[in-house]
Amino acid sequence: KRVLPNAKVVIDRFHIVKHMNQAFNELRIREMNELRKAGQKSQAEKLKKNWRFLLKNRANINHYEYKTWKSFRAPKYPFLTEAMMIDRLLGFSTSLKEAYPYFHELVEAFRDKDPDLFFSLLAELPETLDDGFREKLQNLLTYEEGITNAMIYPYTNGKIEAKNTHIKTMKRVSYGFKSFENMRIRIFLINQLIKVR
Repeated sequence: KRVLPNAKVVIDRFHIVKHMNQAFNELRIREMNELRKAGQKSQAEKLKKNWRFLLKNRANINHYEYKTWKSFRAPKYPFLTEAMMIDRLLGFSTSLKEAYPYFHELVEAFRDKDPDLFFSLLAELPETLDDGFREKLQNLLTYEEGITNAMIYPYTNGKIEAKNTHIKTMKRVSYGFKSFENMRIRIFLINQLIKVR
């Protein structure tokens, strides 16, 4: 604030979505462990193997195409749609079933860049939700200004993070370079910052 008094804090969108996904995944893992303790190992394994479907954007879930699923074998479940399979997964845990719509409403509000809806949903999360899940999501209220700015402004540091990842990968595999200067030149060449004569 002293150096850049008029700067606006913008939290990277990737980290906000990651935080929400992590909150839901931690709840799923807790519920899996409870199922294992209760002797429901097969249900816990189904939640473990199909975790991606629980995080999938609800708009992209298939409600019409029936197919077989490895986790839900015939003859009991010969054909299920993706939506039916997700319903079966949520049926294993009341906590997950209750948290699922709130999690997706938050993600959709964030995707639609609607800060008012996003923060009203966060503030009004019901007490009946799992405590760890609710508290982790409500931690986002602390960063209201930065998250609101992330929805308003188009800024992101994704490109810089991608460059850093490339440089770190190159550093890891470049132990054969005799000098730092050679490695530096290679980084510049790959990123087209210098041209070969």
